[in-house]
Amino acid sequence: SLAERSAAPPSGLPGFKVPSLPTLPPQSHHGPQRSTMAAATPEEEVGEVLTMETSSGNVQVRAVVGEPESGGTFIALGGLGRRGMGPDWLRAGIPQLLAESGNNMRVLLPDPYSCAKTRPSLGEFAVVLSVSTLGGLWRGTCKEKWLLDLPPAPPTSGVASKVASKPVVLAGHSYGGGAAARAAADNPEAVSRLVLVSPDVEWSVARRCWGTPTLLIWARDDYVNPYMWTSRWSGHPNLTIHTEATGGHMVLEKHGPVIAKWLLGEGAQKAGGGGGGGATTQGG
Repeated sequence: SLAERSAAPPSGLPGFKVPSLPTLPPQSHHGPQRSTMAAATPEEEVGEVLTMETSSGNVQVRAVVGEPESGGTFIALGGLGRRGMGPDWLRAGIPQLLAESGNNMRVLLPDPYSCAKTRPSLGEFAVVLSVSTLGGLWRGTCKEKWLLDLPPAPPTSGVASKVASKPVVLAGHSYGGGAAARAAADNPEAVSRLVLVSPDVEWSVARRCWGTPTLLIWARDDYVNPYMWTSRWSGHPNLTIHTEATGGHMVLEKHGPVIAKWLLGEGAQKAGGGGGGGATTQGG
């Protein structure tokens, strides 16, 4: 037996004993042996997680609500492949800031991967859409309209009903910026402003957003969506471009005050107004 072999001295080593192995209690296979759940990060503890009903199906959404809630609704999407409810926006502290600091907004961070019909695909890259829509001549159905089904009013239950009472601010990073812009282009009456960080937007969609005040945030060292793509927005009469020297292809904490001030109307004033060819601001 194993115990007998363990007790016998190895050849050539008189008196040496190999320690016997400890006896482990039998374990059942019908329950968790140990917790596999990681501790919640500070970002995951912000706000409340809800299931919201949209025309495309139920979507998981994190809601961060200001007190008092008087500044409207801010809906933000992340980049392609960024699963979860706005992890990059939360890590940068932007929803928390917009819920406070005088903006008092209701911030909604939907997870498009939580619903089969809202799940992003590689076919939604701007270069692919430019081909599939014949350069914007054929628009097709706006897949992103579900964003505007998210209710601006606090829900009374875990599954909220659709409420469309007033325009909202749509925001997005990378792919999410393209999705937000497409929703605004097809539903200009429902979107009051656009906030886009390094967005992947085709030229034809950018042109159709000219009636919506838009804030572009871009870093010159973004090698995923290059800074030269700001030219796709040339001619936009209500455009503010905030340029950072560094930052890459990321949503950063320093973007928060820029967004908060612009939504309150301060950013464009400092840059000389948002009329004509738009305004530009520089990051530190």
